[in-house]
Amino acid sequence: MAADRAEWVKANVFEDLRERQERYGLVVCDPPPLVRKRDDLNAAARAYKDLNRLALQRLAPGGLFLTFTCSGEVDAKLFRQILFAAAVEAGVRLSLLAPLGAAPDHPVAVTHPQGEYLKGWLAVAPGT
Repeated sequence: MAADRAEWVKANVFEDLRERQERYGLVVCDPPPLVRKRDDLNAAARAYKDLNRLALQRLAPGGLFLTFTCSGEVDAKLFRQILFAAAVEAGVRLSLLAPLGAAPDHPVAVTHPQGEYLKGWLAVAPGT
C-alpha cells in the first residue's frame, strides 16, 4: 500500500471517531481487552457497544467491517448481541459474513473456555 493511502493516528478512539465525518470501505475495530474480571463485564459490554457503534458510523455503504474482542469474559453470544445493538444504534444494516477467532495453532482447553478469548466477525454493510 502506498504511504499516502494510509493514515496513522494516535488518539483516544472514542473522541477521534466522534469527530470524524469520513466514510471508509474497510473499518477494523480491534481494541485491547476491555474486561479482565467478571465484575467489569457490564461496563465493558457498554464500551464495546459504543466503540462498535462509532466505528460503524464511519463505514461506507458496501464497506467491510472487521471487529474483535480479546476479552475472555465476553463470550461469542454476548459479542454478537453487542454488535447487533451497535448496528441498530448506528442505523447501519449489517450482514455477518463469517465468525473469526484464533488460528488452529491456538487450542482451547475444554476446562478453560476463557482461553477462547479472541472472537470476531467479518461483516458487510450492504449498499443501498
